Amino acid sequence: LLCFCIADPGEAVSSTNQRTLRILQRLVADSLYYLSKTAFPIYPGGCTDLFIAGWKGRVDTPHLVVLRLSLMNPFFDSSELDVNHIERLVFALAEVAD
Repeated sequence: LLCFCIADPGEAVSSTNQRTLRILQRLVADSLYYLSKTAFPIYPGGCTDLFIAGWKGRVDTPHLVVLRLSLMNPFFDSSELDVNHIERLVFALAEVAD
């Protein structure tokens, strides 16, 4: 499982959460990938501390919403496939992220 969000440097977690939900809505509507979401509680010493610090985020909400994607070999990266799914996902995320 890959969990991630897209955040701007110094951005409030609530803004990142809103973007995450918009990305999920847009990608699911396009049926490009099967994504889901999950929310992690934010508390001192919790698993989100270092993650949020990575973008110098401002904590203004009690939870962090992340996208969740299951990566399965050999389906995700296989020489038999003529599609580079990693590249396609990054391109799709860039198109729908604000």
